[in-house]
Amino acid sequence: MYKSRRVFTFGFLLSSLVMVSAIPIFNNNAAIAQGYNTDSYYSEYPTDDKKYECRTGPLEGFFVSSVEFCLSDGPSTDFFIFPANKVAELGDKWWQWILSLDVKTNPNPFTETGQEGCDVGLQENGKLLFLVGTSKNLTTYPDNGFPVHKCEIKKGTQILFPILNVFCSSLDNPPLETEVEQRLCANDAQDRGQDYYLEIDGIKVKNSSQLEEKYRIDSPAGGFTFIGVENSQYGIVGTGKAVSDGVWILLEGLKPGEHTIKFSGTFDWSDFPPPFNGIFEFGATYILYVHPGYY
Repeated sequence: MYKSRRVFTFGFLLSSLVMVSAIPIFNNNAAIAQGYNTDSYYSEYPTDDKKYECRTGPLEGFFVSSVEFCLSDGPSTDFFIFPANKVAELGDKWWQWILSLDVKTNPNPFTETGQEGCDVGLQENGKLLFLVGTSKNLTTYPDNGFPVHKCEIKKGTQILFPILNVFCSSLDNPPLETEVEQRLCANDAQDRGQDYYLEIDGIKVKNSSQLEEKYRIDSPAGGFTFIGVENSQYGIVGTGKAVSDGVWILLEGLKPGEHTIKFSGTFDWSDFPPPFNGIFEFGATYILYVHPGYY
């Protein structure tokens, strides 16, 4: 186990001091991830869910709010979070994106808090937006230690971000050659996640343990292939295989207007070997203005 932890720290923690990038054990349901990914990309609801309309009373879909209802007291208080089994494949795509992003020639989404920092995360011709969390730094961000991003998107843009996530790969030092080794490593590291926090438009979404239970997911069977570039935030170079694990939030496109998303979490890696043992906090605030133009 200590070997896998040591490998994990080289594979993830080299860059985790700058970013966070999510479920335990092998997930047999992961193969059906992205079942809603039709020719219209991510603009469709999952085909295996029943009801999505806002109404008063219990919902048969997966609307999430502080009271488990679809709120109806204003355009900025309705939101939809996809269940975890719809997100596993997208989580791997998030990793493929960030590992291949040259932050010397492109805006760095962790430090660029304006429009360019969001635009670099747009996928599928703008139909999907990847967000990121950053390691806590009270010197740079004296308010609460996390950056505040402000940007604009179009109506219909779905939003994906990890509250906390990790990955382990064949390019770790020493390498984890098999999927089993990579998955055990990622699961072991993610198991130390705690203090998950999510707030959307002033509404706290569940507590820490509920967020982990509902929205933690690891890579589908087979893991994923990635190409790491020298100037990525991670500094992992080459083509490798990996498995990720994390707590992922995929939001259906928000209604027009201004929305605020706050998320954070903590890894307690105190029992990991030096020099990467310790407690690490990650998070971000995004203030998004959604234009009425639809994709």
